[in-house]
Amino acid sequence: MNKKIDLTILILTKNEAGNIEAVISSINKLLESLNIIYEILVVDGHSKDNTQDKAAGAGARVIEQKEPGFANALREGLFEARGDYILTLDADFSHHPLFIYKMWRVRDEAEVIVGSRYVTGGAAVMPLWRNFLSRTLNCFYARGLSVPVKDLSSNYR
Repeated sequence: MNKKIDLTILILTKNEAGNIEAVISSINKLLESLNIIYEILVVDGHSKDNTQDKAAGAGARVIEQKEPGFANALREGLFEARGDYILTLDADFSHHPLFIYKMWRVRDEAEVIVGSRYVTGGAAVMPLWRNFLSRTLNCFYARGLSVPVKDLSSNYR
């Protein structure tokens, strides 16, 4: 009989063998301390390194992405997720696992929680031109869609 899973951590990867074990280890330590029943699901976009093996060895359930592109990887991961809540993040430590605790703590306060790079305490390490473009597009789409979110393009949700 399968246990009820509270949280699925959904990690989208491609060639992240250098980071994936450390990311999964950090997540495991944090979530075990919170006494949450969880799964870590890795959707891999046909990595050419050992990402899949390292993720599986670290305890993640790994699926290989069937259709190309970020949206398809996300869709496939959401379809496979078994948790009551789903949290998406990148495998390159651009989304620090420690924020999972903060997001988990406020999970019942909104339908979607977004870890923003563009609020006090947030950070974005990228070239100046990309930062400008990202902020401009996020502002444009947030206003156009009437969504009170500062970072619609964040994958930390």
